[in-house]
Amino acid sequence: MRVAVLGAGAWGTTLAALWAPQVETVLWARRAELAATITAEHRNPDYLPGVALAPQLGATASLPEAMAGADVVVFASPSAVLPEVARAAAYAVERRAVLLSVAKGLEAGTLRRMSEVLAQAIPGRPVGVLTGPNLAHQVVAGHPTAAVVALSDEGVATQLRELLSTPTFRLYTNGDVVGCEVAGALKNVVAIATGIAAGIGFAENTQAALVTRGLAELARLGQALGGDPLTFSGLAGLGDLVATCTSPESRNRTFGQRLATGLPVAAALAASRGVVEGVRTAAAALELGERHGVELPIVEQVAAVLAGERRVDEVVPALMLREGKAELAGLRRRRNPAPPWLPALVATLRAHDPVDAREEAARTGILDALERLEAPFDRHAGPTHVTASALVVGPRGVLLHRHRRYRRWMQPGGHLEPGETPWDGAQRETLEETGIAGVHPASGPVLLHVDVHPAGEHVHLDLRYLLLAGEAEPSPPAGESQEVRWFGLEEAVGAADEALRGALVRLADLPGAAALRAADVDSTAGPALPAKSQASDAATTTTSEAIATPPE
Repeated sequence: MRVAVLGAGAWGTTLAALWAPQVETVLWARRAELAATITAEHRNPDYLPGVALAPQLGATASLPEAMAGADVVVFASPSAVLPEVARAAAYAVERRAVLLSVAKGLEAGTLRRMSEVLAQAIPGRPVGVLTGPNLAHQVVAGHPTAAVVALSDEGVATQLRELLSTPTFRLYTNGDVVGCEVAGALKNVVAIATGIAAGIGFAENTQAALVTRGLAELARLGQALGGDPLTFSGLAGLGDLVATCTSPESRNRTFGQRLATGLPVAAALAASRGVVEGVRTAAAALELGERHGVELPIVEQVAAVLAGERRVDEVVPALMLREGKAELAGLRRRRNPAPPWLPALVATLRAHDPVDAREEAARTGILDALERLEAPFDRHAGPTHVTASALVVGPRGVLLHRHRRYRRWMQPGGHLEPGETPWDGAQRETLEETGIAGVHPASGPVLLHVDVHPAGEHVHLDLRYLLLAGEAEPSPPAGESQEVRWFGLEEAVGAADEALRGALVRLADLPGAAALRAADVDSTAGPALPAKSQASDAATTTTSEAIATPPE
């Protein structure tokens, strides 16, 4: 096995020196003179002065040389330059290689996490992160510590844990890449706030309050992006936050203390040894929070200071005078285990573009229910629960059935079975109610529309998926409504009630939907599958590029 570490700053050098005695490791440095010094003298005077590095460690300034034969490529450059390094390295990465990011930040402009940057620049490889409460000087000095290696593939994560653990560097695994990265990025901003409070002279109780409320901000944003709430109580969350907010070796905390003395931002940065990631992350995190409707008051105050819009002595008073609320507001508490596909569904709902005000209110209501309800997919757990339905499209139009009780033309759908995903439920309900075996597009399930509506004593949170059908005629089983037929799109809009009309409007917006406008159209011009999914890690996508010919 061979490990390539790209980035010869303090942390990259520390990791390479840590692993070199037990696994072949090469360190890439941008400057040839630094690489030569590390190889010949086993020291890094620029970033780890006075530290003796492992004699087995070699360094190079050549990216191809560093990555030749590498089974694991660790990206240790600061977040500001990691995208550039990833693009430069892309052509030389082995097909079998696993990519790990140890940078803790967000890409300015795109707001992407570093694993997302790597996945786009170097597709087709497993991508994860290595993070935790690790201060380079303490780790390289041999003080015992622990960290997390996070990948969605548990088997690969376990292999890396065994390969990269050392007697003083204990690794744990975690499948929540999103949560680990969000925690690692935002904790630097909270550390700046804590440093400001310490520099002004506020005591430990004030700093502890900032750390604790900062943890809530990490968790709120992380959950909104699909992260696991438990991640934020672990090494990547609480552990890293405490280390960065309390240690005098923390660059972000020290930077905040310098600001508290009256130094301008530029001067405080110039006095820092190494990159202060929280400075770049603050504005990006604030924008990300606004995009997802998540309040980040500590991040907001730090961003205002960095932008020159607030004095450092105003930060803590501004936070103290905010409107009171419950301590755990915005944090999901769930006694029942959340299904593994829930983060993907939440991400899809957040990315979904509502067709009208009714659907916008429905999307907000569903997201709120997914956060606060203990079992939102179990109809027996409470009166409000998720249901799934389908807009079934075929060569002859849109399939609707007249509901036996409500006597309205509706799309097929209903309650979920235990453990069933909404997109699977939409298929099952369609088959059970109409006899039509609709299929999802080849690119994956498409969330077409959402609606919240009363249903007797219940409130249904309905998720509506696009299903494709061939030439089959409806054949509803006994006990189901026998009034099932194909509608042209315009005819369906006229027959539908308000709850369904928005879904049909969305369907009409899809490219290729002209074939649905009249019933009994030529089957050769029938609706088409979406050409590709725009979802990334999500299990569903919200839009499609085209409607393609359905299966026979």
